[in-house]
Amino acid sequence: MARAIILRHPDTNEVRTAYYGFSWTGLFFGGLPALARGNIKVGLFMLALAIAPFLLRHPFSRALAGFLYIFSAIVFASEYNRFFTIRLLDRGFQFFDRAEHVAAAKRALGFSTMNVLNIFGKRAAKTKKPARPAGKSEAA
Repeated sequence: MARAIILRHPDTNEVRTAYYGFSWTGLFFGGLPALARGNIKVGLFMLALAIAPFLLRHPFSRALAGFLYIFSAIVFASEYNRFFTIRLLDRGFQFFDRAEHVAAAKRALGFSTMNVLNIFGKRAAKTKKPARPAGKSEAA
């Protein structure tokens, strides 16, 4: 079951509702929820996967494409809300909800104690190491 969490961009004050958890709408409607949220690439990809079995002529190819669509729809439904929410956080949005909702969302998204920027492989701001006094060696 998907749960809503409110995010706000600190610079523009834009408020967006993000979700975490299993996306039943993603399972039943494929790429339409992604298109409704403005995620055009993912939405069109999922719709293309849904249409592909009907375009193939060979029965085995149709069955294989149908199976691949069902598999991809289940994966899409289980991961899309997480992907969408993390994408918003990467764009600079911040949690803007009650503390218990934020804690539950962070736990479900997998970064309760981590810095969000570190999830995406970006380096945190470097801190300068204190300069060693001249004449001192490392072995000393």
